[in-house]
Amino acid sequence: MSSDDNIHRIRKPGPAYQHYAQDFLVSVAPLTAEAVGAYIRLLDYQWVNEGLQDDDKVLLALAGCGRKALAAVRDKFPKDSDGMLRNPRLEEVRAEQEAYRDRQAAKAKSRWGECHGNATALPAHMPERCPSPSSQPSDKDLLSVPGGTNPRKGPRKAPIRARNEIIDALASVDGSDPAQVTGSAWGSIAKALAEIKVVSPDVTPAEIERRAARYRQLHRDWTISAPALAKHWASLATPQAAAQTEQTEISEPVDWVRILGPDDEDVRMFGRNQWTTILPFYKQRIAAKVSRARQANPEGKA
Repeated sequence: MSSDDNIHRIRKPGPAYQHYAQDFLVSVAPLTAEAVGAYIRLLDYQWVNEGLQDDDKVLLALAGCGRKALAAVRDKFPKDSDGMLRNPRLEEVRAEQEAYRDRQAAKAKSRWGECHGNATALPAHMPERCPSPSSQPSDKDLLSVPGGTNPRKGPRKAPIRARNEIIDALASVDGSDPAQVTGSAWGSIAKALAEIKVVSPDVTPAEIERRAARYRQLHRDWTISAPALAKHWASLATPQAAAQTEQTEISEPVDWVRILGPDDEDVRMFGRNQWTTILPFYKQRIAAKVSRARQANPEGKA
């Protein structure tokens, strides 16, 4: 068997693949920790085996997760023409890696041929200078530099982020266009969504918009952002009681700010607000506290 035959035998997958942390965090932000773990394991099995069987029993065993977690990530592995399941992005990474390896092999073969074309030549016949692997930056070197340029391919293009309605809703709370958000900003947005999903795993874009609206209403002088919304997420919730009284107008208790006093949390939050701008749940809470205070002090003494 010739050396060329050895080179062109069926190659095994590389031992590793590039993991683009920022893109990955954005794509898995809506998922639970169990689903993320299942996703990573299935990606690894696909890489090693060049595909996954279209069988839920097999996938559950490989992923080591429950059916709900598998259902959350299964559509990330569409069926290919041969019936196997594959994540398209991972196959793109595989193709890029194999193309790079082929280019490097061709370069090495070219350099070897230039320096050792005559296997029987004496050392004196060697060229004064052979091409050095480090004499020119490789494709990997060029592409590893932010904004680097490959002379054969032109400027490197930034990866296109997969659109996600939930994280887009969170990114737009401050009025930004999600399509214009820069890469450095996505990290803080993804982190904010991860914090929200710890307490609200089934959060929806509509719920994010509702709580953002409450944030603006309650904290008019504050700047809203994804991290700020996550920080105050719990205080922006509307309890069930609010939904039951939402259509019932609650009259403003007379002199309620003085009765409750400056240390009351509702006075601190809403004491300077117009009564009509306060959400029904808080109106009901204020009215109840004023009623109890009046019962405890019928004389109305401060």
